[in-house]
Amino acid sequence: YAAAGDAEITTKVKSQLDADTELKSADLAVTTEDGVVTLKGVAPTAVVRVKAVEIAKSTEGVAKVVNKMTIAKK
Repeated sequence: YAAAGDAEITTKVKSQLDADTELKSADLAVTTEDGVVTLKGVAPTAVVRVKAVEIAKSTEGVAKVVNKMTIAKK
């Protein structure tokens, strides 16, 4: 994977996360290195956290997803 490919993957994942109403408000950072997407930030709920990982995994070009998100304390 080239750096340009990684940037493209990051952009795709971010746009798909932003398209989801529950994830749009979540403060998530997306980075990609060699096709491996890392998600960091705070998800509002455990369900939303899982959803973010599923969306990232289903994005074209993603080899693996590393979940470093935390869940917001109520």
